[in-house]
Amino acid sequence: MSDGAKSVLNALRARPFGATAAKLGQLAGISYSQTLRCLAVLEQRGWVEKAKTTIQHGYELRPTTIWSLTWSDNCMAALAFLRDLPTRQSPEPDDRVPQRFWRYFWSGASADSLTVSQHGLHIAETLIGSRDPCARAWALSALPTRVLQDCRALRGFASGIRADLLDGEIARRATA
Repeated sequence: MSDGAKSVLNALRARPFGATAAKLGQLAGISYSQTLRCLAVLEQRGWVEKAKTTIQHGYELRPTTIWSLTWSDNCMAALAFLRDLPTRQSPEPDDRVPQRFWRYFWSGASADSLTVSQHGLHIAETLIGSRDPCARAWALSALPTRVLQDCRALRGFASGIRADLLDGEIARRATA
């Protein structure tokens, strides 16, 4: 198996629910065209499969192809002998809200124009107050401590699970 195929398998291992070919190439550190060639070889071996679906991208749904592991016996055997290599982090702008959470910002400014440095409290209030655990987790880990403390002082975050989550993250950062 080529080094590219090994890194694509490692990237898929890190994304158990699948990812696009572009994201896998980014995580594996190889080009998009090489990723497609590696995925074709892995698909012939029966280790990966592709499915057409729609994903939330910014304010719209986009049709896309998602690649995922088949988790067959042969796939599991290949993963067992594959050394676990770290995947590269996906580059996201540090000061912006990721596109997958834009749909939660429906009033006021468009989410693509929001920045953490200028609109941190609005972002915290919206995402930590949402029902999406992924959005809540991103906000708790990505927003500055000062913003989390300001959010904790708001009336809607005075008690309950939101207050517990904010208190826990603020305390974790204080001890780190």
